[in-house]
Amino acid sequence: MQADYLLKIIRGQPFVPFRLHLDDGTSFGIRHPDQILVLQRTAIIGIPGRNGNEGFQSFVHCALMHVTRLEMEREPIEGP
Repeated sequence: MQADYLLKIIRGQPFVPFRLHLDDGTSFGIRHPDQILVLQRTAIIGIPGRNGNEGFQSFVHCALMHVTRLEMEREPIEGP
């Protein structure tokens, strides 16, 4: 996946949650644009805490070349 395409999705207004699928079968749900940092060849994804409101409990690095698909959710999330 190209970084500029992923950035376009993240910056869309209103933000629409999505799921990134990787070639090893894992996937990550992105529920807020601040949950993902896109670099030229890598995405850093924050893994939310259990309550969802206590910040991130950890993070993962994903090489964009291993992203096989991006699946949009149905409902946009209106931002401030």
